[in-house]
Amino acid sequence: MLQATRQVGPTGPRARVRVLPVRAFAEREGRYNKPRMPVWMRTKRNGEFRVKALRATLQRTIREVLFGTKGFEKKLMGLITQLPADPTENSEAAAAVDRLVKLVQSAPGVKVTRAHKAGSFGRRTNVTGGFDVDLLVYVSEFDGKRLLYPTDWLDEALQLSIRRRVKQWLQGKGYGVVEIANDAHYGKVLQITAGKVELDLLLVPELVPAPLRDRIMKQHQLLFGSVFADPDNAEYCQLRERADTPALTEFTRGSDGVKEVVQLTKVGRRMDRMHEPQSSPRRRCGTIPRADGVRIGSIALEVLVLAADQRFRQAHHRAPMRQELFEEALQLIVAAVEQRVVVMVEAGEWGYRRELGMRCAAKNWQRHPVRIIHPTDPTCNLTRHQLLFGPVYADPENAEYCQQRERADTPALTEFTPGSAGVKQVVQLTKAWVRSLEDSGLVRSPDGVRVGSIALEVLVGAADQRFRQAHRHAPMRQELFMEALQLIVAAVEEREVVMVDAGAWGYRRELGMRCAAKNWEHHPVRIIHPTDPTCNLARPRDHRADPNYTSLAREARKLVDDLKTKSFDELATSSTLGGLITHFQKKLGLAM
Repeated sequence: MLQATRQVGPTGPRARVRVLPVRAFAEREGRYNKPRMPVWMRTKRNGEFRVKALRATLQRTIREVLFGTKGFEKKLMGLITQLPADPTENSEAAAAVDRLVKLVQSAPGVKVTRAHKAGSFGRRTNVTGGFDVDLLVYVSEFDGKRLLYPTDWLDEALQLSIRRRVKQWLQGKGYGVVEIANDAHYGKVLQITAGKVELDLLLVPELVPAPLRDRIMKQHQLLFGSVFADPDNAEYCQLRERADTPALTEFTRGSDGVKEVVQLTKVGRRMDRMHEPQSSPRRRCGTIPRADGVRIGSIALEVLVLAADQRFRQAHHRAPMRQELFEEALQLIVAAVEQRVVVMVEAGEWGYRRELGMRCAAKNWQRHPVRIIHPTDPTCNLTRHQLLFGPVYADPENAEYCQQRERADTPALTEFTPGSAGVKQVVQLTKAWVRSLEDSGLVRSPDGVRVGSIALEVLVGAADQRFRQAHRHAPMRQELFMEALQLIVAAVEEREVVMVDAGAWGYRRELGMRCAAKNWEHHPVRIIHPTDPTCNLARPRDHRADPNYTSLAREARKLVDDLKTKSFDELATSSTLGGLITHFQKKLGLAM
């Protein structure tokens, strides 16, 4: 440790005072003795700082774009150069995808022909500070049987068997794979943790097993041949849409200028302050719409920018500058939401004529409040969430719970649920703890009904938000676990209504409470669905006993006291955490 020195009085041979070592306060505290921060942690922090700086800059830049402030073009271009994801983020994700693909290809009984990187990561429109890592794995055979589309792939039991086979194989190799028991909610996606990277893996049908040069086009033609042959009677199929994802990726290989504006628009979507209504029509062009339940998703934003690019070229007979394209995209968003303009993009050989697309409207999206149509699938409205919940948000006092509507809205829940690694680890611990209580008989209804998995996820998510509001910082994982336990007690013993802010996918708490009277006001426990305010995840079931929430609250209260007073060894031997604490000790920092 270098010590600073300071000399008082004259210097040289006649000096009358001796040299005294002076140590600063931080040095005395030993702050400079901290171990060097790992590279991955520095990278993560730098990414977080970049996102904060971008959000601080973005609103000012957009305001300058809309009002034509002098020099805004230069500022906009400077902002755009900062949007792409950090090379370290991309390289980590790519390495995780490569390892996972090799492992899935060796899964017993599952013949994998190829894999495709989807989402914003695959389309190279991901922005710094967090992006989707979606992976499609094409399966042609299962246990030696050739899988036919659509017959075999519409068999839910067969699909579940394939997913479980892959899940068990990956778990045996050390991957943290989460498959929710209620598969309808998660759209048949396996959520996988590979090191510090989180991926969504989807198994889809392979229609062209041979590695042909034009395999993607051939698959697209086989999937949509019947749709294009009879568009008036074609109906949307989620499996078909996802299996055709490579066609969308091929189409979106546009110019870098368009991709940069897509990235800018995605960052703009995240800013809550931009969602406030503006008085001037000109200023409303800067609003990314977020009325309750109205969400412009990632792919929909890309389609909007591509459609804006085509619209500008048709009107001005030239390619737009990037700032012109950005403003055109904002205006098209307003037109789609407020004027119900049908947004379609000309996708060339990968798409369809607008006349054919409009013929698919009647049976699919004609009455939807917002219509942004998939470039390669004319039956798919990328904003279909609003069809389901538009009436609910328009008249919440009279809206009633509908299970079919809740299940049909599964993509919205899938979009919302991904959270930080710390929150997911606390979710895993909470689920494991509750399941151990149920297995031991401490928490179980007479009919053996268990506490719902999604209800536990919402509890942890709500606990995370409550802690942040109270303490103005993110909780440590042990703090979050204790906060979740305390929220369980409050929900059961004090009948506190548990709601989580799902951002653009959800609703305001005030609107959710207006749905109470006709749906869950008198229920003993109220844990409300993040995207459906009429749905109580802890609702009493017809002809079935309810989960024993009273016993769960009692055990949660005991465990909170144990965590506050007992040592690590005592928790492992004399608390309901038992052996779980050893398993989760390193991940959650539970050592006392």
